[in-house]
Amino acid sequence: MNTLQNNNRSQGHEDRLIRQKRRYGVAYGVVVGLAFTVAVWGWDGYMLSQAHGFLPWTKFTLGGSACALAGGLAGWVTSRLERWLFTLSAWLAAGFFFAWLIVSVPLQIAPQVSVWFEPQLAQALELGGAEYLPMRVAADSLWTVPFILLAGGFQNLLVESAVFAANSVGNVAPFLAGALIVSICGAVADNFNNEPLRSAMLAMDRTVQFVLDSRDVNVDPAASRKNHAGALRGIKDQITQDRAMTITGYSSDLGEVRIAIQFEILLADCTVIYNQPIICKPAQGSD
Repeated sequence: MNTLQNNNRSQGHEDRLIRQKRRYGVAYGVVVGLAFTVAVWGWDGYMLSQAHGFLPWTKFTLGGSACALAGGLAGWVTSRLERWLFTLSAWLAAGFFFAWLIVSVPLQIAPQVSVWFEPQLAQALELGGAEYLPMRVAADSLWTVPFILLAGGFQNLLVESAVFAANSVGNVAPFLAGALIVSICGAVADNFNNEPLRSAMLAMDRTVQFVLDSRDVNVDPAASRKNHAGALRGIKDQITQDRAMTITGYSSDLGEVRIAIQFEILLADCTVIYNQPIICKPAQGSD
């Protein structure tokens, strides 16, 4: 009888450990996805929110939800099946999905979402270069997939360490290790995909603010040239402090970026080339 009870207790303890490992596995995947999100779109969202960006946290919200779900699913498959082939397949798929997201979210999805919330932007939206997106995804995959595979490959080892940790620090530390791995990858992705668009937005916002601050003031022509005030010459009387800016187009290398600026009484269509505002004009159909 005692032997049977001991066996039952042992089996019950083992079952609890298995369930805990699976929960930790899912949590690990979610943490990896969220850490990647923060690295890719966290700083970007903050900077755009300071530069009159329209819906500045769209990329963070959409990308974060997708990355957390994909990471959680990969973590669940890894902890549930505990076979290297399934682990490799799950995290390989997650890596390619992450690479697709870091290209598609800023270049295609976020601008379309802006139009859903502000239909007037549709008249300025012109997302060309779709034929180059697969090439950008392939290029991003070269560093994204190895980092995601590395984080996923360590999952079982790190989760095991967390499950048997003697204190809360030991429970959390393995998750931080996975988060650190993907954060390095995410920072590179931000620089490659978000930074050119973000820098164009920041440059355009600085120019608008300079023109607003210079009204009714004698301004050194050199300062005007430095701040590219001439880009707003055709609409300078219609620009307002209250404004919202959205990416509406770009060249294949992201060197030329088109930005729609919604002022109080005008929707402007602006062109920025390598972070230098060139021209702003009323958007087609703008009242």
